[in-house]
Amino acid sequence: MSIETRPRSLSVGAGETGDGSRSPPASKRPRGLLIAGYSVAGLLHLAVASLTTRVTEIPLSAQFGLLQLLPPAYWIGMGLLGLATVLALRERSDALTLVTGALLLAAIAGTPSLFEPNPRYWDSYLHLSLGQAIQGSGHLPAGNLGQYSANWPGTFLLDAFVLLASGMPAILLLTVYPFLTGAITFLALFVFIRSTFPRPVAGPATVLTSLFAVWAQYHLSPQSLGFIVMLLILSIIWRGATRWRAVCAVLFVGLVVSHPTSTLVLLSILAVLSISSLFPLRKSPEAKQDARFARRVTVAYATTWFAWLFFHATASSEAARTAILNRIGGLISLPEATLNLATARAVENLLPLAPLLRLGSLAIYGLLAIPSLIILARREASRPLARFLLAGLIGPGIIGGADILGFGGQFYDRPLLFFSTLAPAMCLTALQGIRIRLPKIAYPAVAAVLIAATLVAASTVYYQEAFNHVSNESVAISQFLDRTPPQAIVLDGTFPVPVWIDPTVRTPHVLVGYAQTYRTPLQNMSARNVYAVFDPTSELWYRQWKGINIYAFYDSEQPSLSVIYSNGRGVVCLAGAMR
Repeated sequence: MSIETRPRSLSVGAGETGDGSRSPPASKRPRGLLIAGYSVAGLLHLAVASLTTRVTEIPLSAQFGLLQLLPPAYWIGMGLLGLATVLALRERSDALTLVTGALLLAAIAGTPSLFEPNPRYWDSYLHLSLGQAIQGSGHLPAGNLGQYSANWPGTFLLDAFVLLASGMPAILLLTVYPFLTGAITFLALFVFIRSTFPRPVAGPATVLTSLFAVWAQYHLSPQSLGFIVMLLILSIIWRGATRWRAVCAVLFVGLVVSHPTSTLVLLSILAVLSISSLFPLRKSPEAKQDARFARRVTVAYATTWFAWLFFHATASSEAARTAILNRIGGLISLPEATLNLATARAVENLLPLAPLLRLGSLAIYGLLAIPSLIILARREASRPLARFLLAGLIGPGIIGGADILGFGGQFYDRPLLFFSTLAPAMCLTALQGIRIRLPKIAYPAVAAVLIAATLVAASTVYYQEAFNHVSNESVAISQFLDRTPPQAIVLDGTFPVPVWIDPTVRTPHVLVGYAQTYRTPLQNMSARNVYAVFDPTSELWYRQWKGINIYAFYDSEQPSLSVIYSNGRGVVCLAGAMR
């Protein structure tokens, strides 16, 4: 099924010889060297900024988070990388665009690693520890089928392989991983957009998407890998050659065993596309063949995913079933529950500016995407593309709505991420198609609006860094808890899993959140070896999302508990039967 709209010209263009070969312009090499020089200069400025600045705390007064605290040398370096990317786009060279764009997104993705004392994001330590467990044992955690790594082992197997093959220390891997993921994500975005949209918009659209897609994850996580694999599948799924279909099948199996929500987004697109291919009923033989192929692929892929979900990922399927049943049972009280949830989260919005900016950028792209889709649908040559774009908007939108209703909004950012992938290319493609019929000022004006909306969204990429920052004090808490008795119960606290310690000698603990024990006083906990952790980052999480009343309930007990560790930022108290 072809969704390309790139025109083929038989005329001899500039720089082409009569036999169709292309001779390089005389100034191509000097311009390439100039672009490379800007890129190198930008990287040098980033290195200087990293060596001279260390961000140890993200205050709530910084509404843009980490970006608000960075030195001028960082912005000079990013400006030079951005200039190199713009010059590469003007050269219309795919190779230069790929290199400069990959460097730009790698620098954005790795910015926290340049300035923070430890790799960011608590989940990345947990994910790597699961990979370390697989590497150490040589098999999946069969004894604990409830573990994420037992249900969706793909990413953790890859982590174990990388650790084994590279011999890289765990902390170093967590540090460099965002740089690698950022660069690879740009390449995957370019491949997807280049294979789906007209060639002239591929470069600019990829650059805009890489900046606009602030919902992408670059730290070590299943989602960072799942998004890349999903883009690659969509890039080659419609190619008819047997080798490409085989590669696509292998990639899909890898996606199935790695990240369930990325698989769901992909299947939703294929399902909507298959249904839409039934209309209109009168189609050309080629269109009918494409429709049959789309339905076969959808059925085969959906069967594969559901088979894995119900016959292997049993814990995830049971959790999904329970969540859906509980949600259905609570439909009567849904308005009241929604109001209570909105009230609890709106009492104290710690970072109100950035969400409004993101919403404004989404609104601008949404308002421009609707007429763009209509323009593409009206042109016969671009109707297959319009059908795919419609499926790419409706399918993930249904998934996002179902998530909000059934799971409380745990992964609605995935549909937003895919919308941010499609929207720039969709708008630029439609704009290119009607450019000759627009006033001269219209095209640059619309392009300026798109660029402004993109940069506004990009400015919010690290606005929540206060919640994800891993401080030296939290690392010290983790090291202290590793010296406590095995299987001790640790209540809450935002500290990383000590992946820098050999997993064979690491002390296992039972981690329980305050939300799970709420209304049970710490003094009444009868279990032995119960430790309560209090730190400002945990308090932030409860103030913003979990409910500050839960944290305040236990924090009020802190004066009556025995403090066994304190480092000025975090406190560990002894609770339970051994107080």
